[in-house]
Amino acid sequence: MFVLVLNVVLPFISLVPDAWANLTLSSLEFIFYKSAPTIFLVLLLTFSLNLIVLVVGYNLCRGHRVEGTLVYVFSLIIDLVLVATALMVSFFGILFSTEIALPFKTLLAMAYLPFFGVLFFFTAEKLIDTSFFFYDVLKERKEYSKLRYSVKREGKMTYITIDNSESNVTCVLSAAPTLLIEQALYEIGEARSISRLFKNALANFFLEIFTHITAWHRARVFFFKTLTGAKVGKDCLIGQWARFDPIFPDLIDFEEDCGVGIGCTVLTHSYMDVDRMTFCFGPVKICRHARVGAHSVILPGVTIGEGAVVGAGSVVDKDVPPHTFAAGAPAKIRKRKSEMT
Repeated sequence: MFVLVLNVVLPFISLVPDAWANLTLSSLEFIFYKSAPTIFLVLLLTFSLNLIVLVVGYNLCRGHRVEGTLVYVFSLIIDLVLVATALMVSFFGILFSTEIALPFKTLLAMAYLPFFGVLFFFTAEKLIDTSFFFYDVLKERKEYSKLRYSVKREGKMTYITIDNSESNVTCVLSAAPTLLIEQALYEIGEARSISRLFKNALANFFLEIFTHITAWHRARVFFFKTLTGAKVGKDCLIGQWARFDPIFPDLIDFEEDCGVGIGCTVLTHSYMDVDRMTFCFGPVKICRHARVGAHSVILPGVTIGEGAVVGAGSVVDKDVPPHTFAAGAPAKIRKRKSEMT
């Protein structure tokens, strides 16, 4: 393929015999250029019909979590394959067309390649990601019915513990416990959507792109609010490359005129409890006029008080009182804000 592409772009090199090259190129032109309208129509119809299957599978999760997940995840895999195919057909259609003059073809290919490359990369990444999840759910589908869960609330934190005494599952991070946690969240009213994993995976796909390339802070705040459901007050600053919790971003509350610096991570859930089969989550609140330094990590259940300042690179695992300065890993109260002036 590389030799043929090079032969198209630089025909004077003649890397392959003319007769063989012409036959091959005319076949490729027919497939990728002349047949492109038909291919795109078939892809569009298939994509649209497959979306119906995805919606049916997603709603099936209410009563049949494993079967519904398998249906909608497989449907999502098909849609990702269709998107990747459409990207390839459009790019090679430009490349192998004999009706487009070589200089204009080169310009089109150069203009299209960055867009094609980035979008194809993200599509391929999500295809691999989704395929691994589908395989793991399929492999553990019989273990799901052997698991039970219990819920405990302590202060601001909620703990969901998986009972695996009748199952071969030994880690809460595997597929069957993940689906049971999703079912638990839905049943105890902590999830408005049937599947937080699916809903937030789609939101984070776009959030990763938008928030990493968005320079103006007000636009970044708009994307975080729209795509995550986090509460963000007036005049807040969210630094570039900041990350919100991928599962419970809606438990994050920024009051007015507060902010987090570049590269900060705000977490509202954890699988890293003492018990290997426990999942916990809790809200994070950053009160008004508080500031969090660059590359800090805020852990679940933490409140940063009004006017408090957190030093760069800190790990905040406990509440920070109002008008204090905290820093370190874990963060400790260093000075009162009044003592810093």
